[in-house]
Amino acid sequence: MKPLTSLCLFTALLSSHAFAQTDCQTQRKQFFDKSDAKSWQTTLCRNTNLPFHKHTTSRIIIPDRDGQIKVKYKDGNSLIVNLKKGIPVYLPKSEGLKLHQDINISDSDIRLMVVEIK
Repeated sequence: MKPLTSLCLFTALLSSHAFAQTDCQTQRKQFFDKSDAKSWQTTLCRNTNLPFHKHTTSRIIIPDRDGQIKVKYKDGNSLIVNLKKGIPVYLPKSEGLKLHQDINISDSDIRLMVVEIK
């Protein structure tokens, strides 16, 4: 294969990969909302964040892949939550009551199954 042809193919592959990465939309998909529990899926695109928010209950999150979420609090503090594919992470009510935003600092998009315990 000629060098120019190889370079063009390589550039096309990189471009298609970049476009595929931009297809992600940070969003929430509701599953159920009952009197004692609520569940949804949050898609958090890489290098994006949710707006500042808080929770009034404890939650369990289950990621679809390994990754990291940075929880940035309005008061300037932050913490890193390490995620392992399929392994539940418990988030206490006390953490959720603080105004915060979740930032996906992973190399890929993450979908989180969230179960809120009311």
